[in-house]
Amino acid sequence: MFAFRHLESRYENSFHRRDRLGIKPLYYQIDAERLCSDRKSSGAGAWRDSSQFNRAALPEYLAFGYLSGEESFYSGIRKLMPGHTMTDRSRW
Repeated sequence: MFAFRHLESRYENSFHRRDRLGIKPLYYQIDAERLCSDRKSSGAGAWRDSSQFNRAALPEYLAFGYLSGEESFYSGIRKLMPGHTMTDRSRW
């Protein structure tokens, strides 16, 4: 079980990966200037424009007890799906 972010300061890019079972969460936000990520949902409060509650996610959470897709409770913040990887090289 793992979720990690590897930063390459020399090339100014990062690599994110999440395990296949998705036990550890990895949240991210993409804006025009940068990619922000944090392994814990508690870090979401420090990101830009993340103070708005995502009301669209509430019915799914109340019905099933979790959010199954990429949505989170903060608008603009998404979670990396289990077994997926992501890089920010596409900015260049």
